[in-house]
Amino acid sequence: MRLIFSSIVLGLLAGCGGGSSNDNQNTAPSVAAANSSSTNSSSTNSSSSNRAPIFNSERNWSVIANTETSKVFTLSDADGDEISAQVDNLPTWLSFSLEGSNLTLVAKPTLSEVGTHSIAVTLSDGESSANHNIEITVEDDSTQHAEDPIALDDDTLVGTWSNADEGLLFYFAEDKSGLGKIKQTNFAFSWDNKGTIELQTKEVECFVNCSSADLLSIEAFSLSDDQLRAKLFKNESEYDWITLTKGDVKELEYSEYSEQRLSDYVNVSELTTSETEMSRFIGYLHVNYGDYNQWVSFNDEADYRATTGFELLDTRVSASTPSVLTLDFENKVTQNTKSLSFRTHITATKLIAAVDDYAAFEFTYQFKLDAYSFVAKDEIEDYVGLAEVLEPRSSYKIYRGITFLPFSNLSANAKHGGFSTTWFIDLASGERFKGSNARVSINSGNNASLVSKNLITGDEEPVEVTFEKSFGGLTYKIDNFSKTISYAELYDNRKAFIYTRTDPAKKVFSNAYISQFIELDKVTQDDYLKLFYRDGTFLNNKGFVEIVYPLENGKAVVFSDDAQSPNGRWKFEDDNSMTLITPCYEDSFSECLNNDGDLTVVNYKLMQKLDEGYWFKQLRTDREVSPQGLILTSNTESLEFMRTCKGTCNASSN
Repeated sequence: MRLIFSSIVLGLLAGCGGGSSNDNQNTAPSVAAANSSSTNSSSTNSSSSNRAPIFNSERNWSVIANTETSKVFTLSDADGDEISAQVDNLPTWLSFSLEGSNLTLVAKPTLSEVGTHSIAVTLSDGESSANHNIEITVEDDSTQHAEDPIALDDDTLVGTWSNADEGLLFYFAEDKSGLGKIKQTNFAFSWDNKGTIELQTKEVECFVNCSSADLLSIEAFSLSDDQLRAKLFKNESEYDWITLTKGDVKELEYSEYSEQRLSDYVNVSELTTSETEMSRFIGYLHVNYGDYNQWVSFNDEADYRATTGFELLDTRVSASTPSVLTLDFENKVTQNTKSLSFRTHITATKLIAAVDDYAAFEFTYQFKLDAYSFVAKDEIEDYVGLAEVLEPRSSYKIYRGITFLPFSNLSANAKHGGFSTTWFIDLASGERFKGSNARVSINSGNNASLVSKNLITGDEEPVEVTFEKSFGGLTYKIDNFSKTISYAELYDNRKAFIYTRTDPAKKVFSNAYISQFIELDKVTQDDYLKLFYRDGTFLNNKGFVEIVYPLENGKAVVFSDDAQSPNGRWKFEDDNSMTLITPCYEDSFSECLNNDGDLTVVNYKLMQKLDEGYWFKQLRTDREVSPQGLILTSNTESLEFMRTCKGTCNASSN
């Protein structure tokens, strides 16, 4: 029975099958022959009386893949001059010759060439020339294939299968995991091969409250010289014919790559397959053991060798990552139970596939005993299950190429975020303003401002920002805080500011901060009445989660750390945003706002909706009252991504 699946392939395979003659091209030599025909066409003439050669026959041709076919095109020259012909983009599966006035093409395309190809031909008589295109359509004759799908064994399937023209890539690993790319959508999957190849897809680099998984089904019908012709099913009855070629695709086309994580900032790495240059991998890696999941940060230089791949020079994860795993083990000798702690070491990475701006890596990591566990190597086998925990494991990570852009003049009235990581300013009012991707309003080419708003009192206080063009980018200053940034475009066409710094240990860090979002025009109250989970590496690593659930009766459930309720209220604002207040156990929003104790008020402005969740501009005011009656108020502006949970949110974390 064929599987039914949904969103990944629907709408993404429209236009599959289009080919290109840009790969493996070469310029063919000119071929000349005598001709005595007469007709004219648009041309480049060296004299007003001379006329360029032309085609006498139609320049369209249909051929069948995996079949050798030839066709003769007749030419003529009105002045009876000798004709020469040159093809500038001749693909490897096509050849031509010219005898007299006959131009003969011989085609032997494979399944990879299914589609339409435009072949540019220049005809010349020595004085005048004319450019022509021959359109060759390569078709797949389904009668050449078996009526029923053919079976591929696992050894044949393991590896990389791709078609750059159709935007397809599938990597099948020996452990039945894999990665896929269909046009602009990419995903991880587990696979099963029972005649029909079935893929259970999931988000890459997501382990809690991820978007819904899909099922893909591939049926193979022809395999010849590592070229596979197959059906990729959209649903139980709809499919597209696809052509895939087996072989490594590992061309890094960019020098800088960002993480693909859904976050207001992502790490930027410098990657190269040059054996004379160093790469630097920066990011967060998902590691797990059993039910345990964790993000670990890393920043490693790496040497590349064509034979062995990338060798990381520092296998330890960042010191900011806590001991990620603690387990109890029984000692077979003493019969005692001992609690052991482990730290993650990332030992190696290999490039799985790279095409366009997409680069997929498989990282190898190990849980290694903490130095204070005091277990000698010869004692490992004494502890039941310990050797299995210490075995190498793997995790996939996707990087996407970024393009650096020149700084244009910052136009007045424009709004930009991304100027900051996190900084604090003590305001004249005694409050503190925290900027975390705060948006500034441009007043002129070298001056801007942002506003610190207290959502409890409604008071606003401007903060001045100044700009200065500098070597290597733009330097901005907010109070005593300054940074130099560059400008770039990320994989999803969003613009970002890039900030690079060197820490005291001489490690280089580079981060991209989203600078612009287009605000949605049509936002309703119903858009906010969903179950949201705040995604963040800090929350997961510290054992905290944050869940926000506005209810239709005006109350809200906020689960953060160990607090859960209903413990808040919300209201829909005139600017189509939502404001939430916690704690709030009163009957109205205004009653809670007049509370004299600790209070948190958050305004969410919906900026973008994705299948995985929503992007919000977030304004936040936190008021803390000490036992001595001292009041500390901080206002924060940030950009937040929150996942939308379907039915329930998983509130467990490590």
